Parts: sequence; structure tokens; C-alpha cells
Amino acid sequence: MQRIGFSIVGLIAGVIIIVLAFGVLNDEPGLTQADPDQLDREDGARTVTVRMEGSRFIPDNVSIGPGQTVRWVNQDDAKHTVTATGGGVESFDSGAIQGGETYERTFLEAGQVEYVSTLDDGMRGTVSVVD
Repeated sequence: MQRIGFSIVGLIAGVIIIVLAFGVLNDEPGLTQADPDQLDREDGARTVTVRMEGSRFIPDNVSIGPGQTVRWVNQDDAKHTVTATGGGVESFDSGAIQGGETYERTFLEAGQVEYVSTLDDGMRGTVSVVD
């Protein structure tokens, strides 16, 4: 009976090690893990966080000053993008953002930028950069 108990403990420990190793080896470069509590960058510029949750951008409209950053945090299981539309002040496309990952963009020029998720028809938002 004791041997069976030790075998089960060994099996569970082995599974945990494999799961942890797979998570470390499977990280994608270029995208960062979500840290929604970090609001300020090291250089002191303010960062505004927009969540992707329930296939919506929350909040869907943000107002920032030039030189400030918007961080989009995907809190859904589904992939989303953050893609500028209409050739506004700035053009950008995040590519696919997996659940738990983030995308950041610093806006330098005043103006309004509308954006969508190209992977979900209903997701729309606006960044207003105001002097």
C-alpha cells in the first residue's frame, strides 16, 4: 500500500513539472503577459489600460495626452486584435493577442484614432489624443 502511495505522489510531481516546463517553453516573444495593475511606466508617463473582456473594449473610448500610452489587456479566452481604422492620426495593427497577453501603443500626435478587433465584428473603440 505504501508503494502505491509513493507512486501516485511521484506521478503527480512529474505531471506538475511537465506542465510548468511546457508553460515556460511555450512563451511567445513580442507580447507580454497581462499586468493590469501597472499604470505608470518607468519614465513617468501615464499609461491608460483598456480591457478586452466579453468581446468588448472596456472602456471603449479613452482620452490621453501626447506621449501617453494605451495598454490593451486581453482578458478573454478568444484572440483579439487592436487595429486602427480610417487612416486617422496614427496607423497600427497589434496582430493576434492571445488571452492573458497585452499590447501597448504610445500616441505622439493630437487627434482621434478609431480602432477595431479584426477578429470580432462588434469590438470598436476610440483613442482621443488631446493637447
